[in-house]
Amino acid sequence: MQNVQRRDKLLPHKGNVLEFMSSGGEVFGELALPVGVLVDLAQYFDLLAPGDTLRVSPSCTVITPRSWSGIAVPVGLTDSAANPDFVPTSATRQALEMQRMLGEMRYLNSQAVAAARAAALASVEVIPTAPVVADASPVVE
Repeated sequence: MQNVQRRDKLLPHKGNVLEFMSSGGEVFGELALPVGVLVDLAQYFDLLAPGDTLRVSPSCTVITPRSWSGIAVPVGLTDSAANPDFVPTSATRQALEMQRMLGEMRYLNSQAVAAARAAALASVEVIPTAPVVADASPVVE
């Protein structure tokens, strides 16, 4: 039998059993595990008293989640491969100028479109409306 931890998951095979052990080492319960179903052990640890543990059959597959706390960061992981002597080329400068020019053209086009819309709206005939009477009394029949 192998001990398991709260965050472990089990993938049982046929005949696997989960044993509940007291702090004195006595087995006080067994649970048959469903075959081929991933079992989360946290729900069973909630049932245990302090000091009690769980054990599973040796043929049961125990899946322990990874933990970053025990992994050392390799030397050079954060080093950059960039060239410290890099100088932007004329092609880079030309690309920036092209982007600026395209932005100006978009702005000018949007102003021209707005002016054309304003001129079209000004040419629409305005239909006069009747004046609103402020003191209108209701009609009595």
